[in-house]
Amino acid sequence: SIKQSHMTYGTIHLVGNLASIFSIFSYLPGLKIMRDIILSKSSESYSLFPYVAMLASSSVWLKYGLVREDFPLITVSCFSLSIQTTIVFVFYLFARHRGAIHFQLLLCMLMVFPVLSYVRYSPNLDLAIEHLGVYCTAVSIVSYGSPLSAMSEVLRTKSSESMSLSLIMLNFITACLWLTYGTLVHDSNLTVPNFVGACLSCFQLGLICVFPSTKSAGSAGAADASKKSVGSLATV
Repeated sequence: SIKQSHMTYGTIHLVGNLASIFSIFSYLPGLKIMRDIILSKSSESYSLFPYVAMLASSSVWLKYGLVREDFPLITVSCFSLSIQTTIVFVFYLFARHRGAIHFQLLLCMLMVFPVLSYVRYSPNLDLAIEHLGVYCTAVSIVSYGSPLSAMSEVLRTKSSESMSLSLIMLNFITACLWLTYGTLVHDSNLTVPNFVGACLSCFQLGLICVFPSTKSAGSAGAADASKKSVGSLATV
């Protein structure tokens, strides 16, 4: 019925907006790291990989959102792209050894531009969009390599000091919201990576319960956690 249709649209709109808002909050720890780099005038103690991965992910997800005319996805992707670009620039500005950064940026371009060109010039746009969605899903799942390494560190040290409970909870809620949104709009390219993200966040929460921090995690631990915790589509 028309009433049910309006209710469904309202639910999709609400969940999409909530997912966008929580995603934006999940990117804010990166701003703290950027501030720390500027104050210390060095980026040597941080890993650039998570941000380059998110830069590539945001680029392809933005294209996917545009061709699908998905406003929440476009909003989050644009915000993420702006944040990650700024962070990468700050990393580069204060890096002493830039060879590794050049290599990572080259990989990022190789991950993004051929795919965007394929979608732009493909004679079969519907098929290209389908392939783009699968590629976005794969990029998001691959980006979970960073939190997986953090979890292996917790298992090795028997301590969850390097993990931030609040950030993991935020990422869990964000992933669940995108999972719900993807289900409502019948888009498996949104549901699959966020289902994986939600499961990994649950596992991280389990590790925090099983291996509680042996001492109060200070600012260094929180900063480290912000680099290693699971991203939502938010790996957008």
